[in-house]
Amino acid sequence: MEKLRAEQQEREYKEMVANVVSSDDQRFNLGIKPNELKEINSHIATIFNILFSMIAVYAAVYKVSKSIVNDFGLQVLFGLGGAFIIGIVEVILYVKYVSTATFKKKKTKKEKMTSI
Repeated sequence: MEKLRAEQQEREYKEMVANVVSSDDQRFNLGIKPNELKEINSHIATIFNILFSMIAVYAAVYKVSKSIVNDFGLQVLFGLGGAFIIGIVEVILYVKYVSTATFKKKKTKKEKMTSI
């Protein structure tokens, strides 16, 4: 029993100090906790993915519009239109994903608080 209690206390201690930021981490991460830093990196990667897909759609629509229309202005306009449409759709989907993810986090935190 003593061994099991010690293991349980060790697990609780590790869980408690898992989010503690050491002074070296604070210096390089601006005081951001490691789990929050992972979330921030995920958001930044998603933003770059959205921008990359907008650029790719612009290039594709611009190339296709060259065969449809000879006017350079319309080709650029079609490309920008396609890029903005894709950007808007991806932002809507991302906001929907983030809102459901944060709702689930809040829900699990409330469940943990009520179970204590």
